[in-house]
Amino acid sequence: MSRCVPFPPPWFMWNGASDEALLDFIKVRRENAAAEKTRNKEKKRRKKKENEELEEGEIMERECSSRHKRKHEKSNKENEELEEGEIMEKERSSRQKHKHKKSNKGMKSWMEER
Repeated sequence: MSRCVPFPPPWFMWNGASDEALLDFIKVRRENAAAEKTRNKEKKRRKKKENEELEEGEIMERECSSRHKRKHEKSNKENEELEEGEIMEKERSSRQKHKHKKSNKGMKSWMEER
């Protein structure tokens, strides 16, 4: 036990533990560990099954939690509906919107304007 911390760690017992209490504590920990292990195995099985379904071609609808993913899915749906020419035109217009407005004028052109 450290003198820096005013409280002892959670597993520290002031009076010690009796044999029965210690055995009960160990049994409970083992049961909890076994239950957690079975939950993890079930989770792995479920994930494996989902991956196999995806590989077979069955498309699963998943809910996206982030804004970026929703935005990406929305643009994919729009692109599926549009024809190729419309997609190219849409991409050109979006590129033009996102270009930075930088002036490439040098010192000479600046002086000529004045």
